[in-house]
Amino acid sequence: MQFNKEVSIDVFELHDAMDARHTVLSMVDVATLCQIAVRPGGGGTPSSKLCVEAMNQSWFTRFGAPGAVVTDQGAHNSGKVRGLLLAHGVDIRRIGAQAPHQLGIGERRGGLLEAIMKKATHNRQFAGAEALSALCAEASRVKNLTMNLGGLGPAQWVLGRTHTHTNGLEQLGEP
Repeated sequence: MQFNKEVSIDVFELHDAMDARHTVLSMVDVATLCQIAVRPGGGGTPSSKLCVEAMNQSWFTRFGAPGAVVTDQGAHNSGKVRGLLLAHGVDIRRIGAQAPHQLGIGERRGGLLEAIMKKATHNRQFAGAEALSALCAEASRVKNLTMNLGGLGPAQWVLGRTHTHTNGLEQLGEP
């Protein structure tokens, strides 16, 4: 398989230290497990417009349109998201409501990212949109640097090198 040939997208909800709800959009490349998470808006089901903006500013800007997208039947995946994908010639594979296991890699990787973000939010008492957006970026970076496939991390598979950026959470005043 090749990078950006098939991407799995899903959303999950996270509560910050003040118990405010935040929705996270997770996008995972099926071949390399490269993952990007962004906060498309507040809590609850995000609009397809917010998801399109988040996808354009994150995945599409960095990597271009994928060959195919695997998604569930959520309302956030129709409308403008469907329009964006069709406009770019992306094949859309929507899994059935009774078969969430078909979203396998996206669900599993999103679940792991959610667990990491919940723990960080609890341990560091992150609150607010800015802190959760930074946490999305940092958690994605950490996941992409973690070695998995043949001793290489997703960042190495995709970029051919390992990132050496500073910790984004330090910019929020966190160690």
